[in-house]
Amino acid sequence: MLQRNDSQGSRNLTAADLPVTLVEASFWGSWLPGVIEAMKGGAVDMAYIGPIPAVTGFASTRGSLLRVVSGAASGGAQLVVRPAIDSAADLKGKKIATPQLGNTQDVALRSWLKSKGLSTTVAGGGDVPVYPTANATTLALFRKGDIDGAWVPEPWASRLVLEGGGRVLLDESSLWPRGITPAG
Repeated sequence: MLQRNDSQGSRNLTAADLPVTLVEASFWGSWLPGVIEAMKGGAVDMAYIGPIPAVTGFASTRGSLLRVVSGAASGGAQLVVRPAIDSAADLKGKKIATPQLGNTQDVALRSWLKSKGLSTTVAGGGDVPVYPTANATTLALFRKGDIDGAWVPEPWASRLVLEGGGRVLLDESSLWPRGITPAG
């Protein structure tokens, strides 16, 4: 919450107080290219994006396009699986969902699987098939048995445990020094 402090006291700011036009836009289907291209073209001045698009956008423009002004989350992503899955090795041949191809959770899952000697492909092949799936769809697919797990942010990780009967195989924060993830 933004606050204004002046001679009239302190109060919360509203959109009307800001010298900007707020536009809600979804770049879901194109993740990074959509947001970054909109920024390059001047259509968007500020965006809420995860660390992977931010780093890629920063690097692709040699730092001239964007500045990171704040982290948005710390921790809060987990690999939730069926109760019978006890290790990375048990994931071989299991279908795992991530929110979107190339997003933070997708990259983290694929990196972690690779560190455990398991392969993936962007087409859903390899030792562990990974399927980009909207978070809102993941719970229903997990309940139906169409996927065996998901690397997802909150609140979806908790919902998979509480409403889907899953268990946490890995909390992403355990992979980072002092538990601070790139998103934090």
